[in-house]
Amino acid sequence: MQLSDIKSMYHRHELVEAIVEPSLIANGWIVEFKTEDGEIIPLTDFSGHEKCYRNLDIATATAQQVGFPSVRIDEPF
Repeated sequence: MQLSDIKSMYHRHELVEAIVEPSLIANGWIVEFKTEDGEIIPLTDFSGHEKCYRNLDIATATAQQVGFPSVRIDEPF
């Protein structure tokens, strides 16, 4: 889902959490959002592919643009 749609969902109070985690497909980070129902919605580009960020700080800042004051970094060790 694109950023503008995610922001709309946030303002309707449909999202409960922002998550940044390593991409399984590319070398970088993806941003996901958790709904009240537990559904995970990935942030996508205009063509519908998961948007991958090379920099953790930029991925986190993008999640914060939606409105979340804090973002969970989910990195398996």
